[in-house]
Amino acid sequence: MAANHGRQAIPTKLTVEQFEQFILPHLGRGRRGPPPTLPLQKMFNYVLKALYMGCQWKMLPIETNALGLPEIHHTRIYRIMRRWQADGSIDRVFAGSVDQLHQDQRLDLSTIHGDGSEERRRQPGLQRAQAPQGRQGGGLLRSQMQHHRAVRECAGQPQRIAPAA
Repeated sequence: MAANHGRQAIPTKLTVEQFEQFILPHLGRGRRGPPPTLPLQKMFNYVLKALYMGCQWKMLPIETNALGLPEIHHTRIYRIMRRWQADGSIDRVFAGSVDQLHQDQRLDLSTIHGDGSEERRRQPGLQRAQAPQGRQGGGLLRSQMQHHRAVRECAGQPQRIAPAA
């Protein structure tokens, strides 16, 4: 059995108090139409559960109502998550949680993981191999590398990226 090392698991269910304190201030809410049949807290918990489980939306376990029917259709949960992504709510929730951790002095920067999508740099002294076209070992496409080079140079921070063949 693995040791915990003081880390918490990824939350998949927030209480109403946690939701109202940390999430609700950052979420965009619809201005038109009828109010949602389920509270936003319950919909957010379904989104968390789907992201944690990694399952298809239609396979998401949804509770039933008093009539024995699903309390909400999986497409409604997907649509609200997409709306929150489009209006920047998800980014605001993330930024707000990082800010709260920083204020509480609980932000631990000793472990930061990158996604590894940047191209590997050549080490000095190694022969330059002919790079294949397209994706390169999980790296960026050649046109994306050229775009990133242009952005860095425009920002006044020219960085050397492996030259395009």
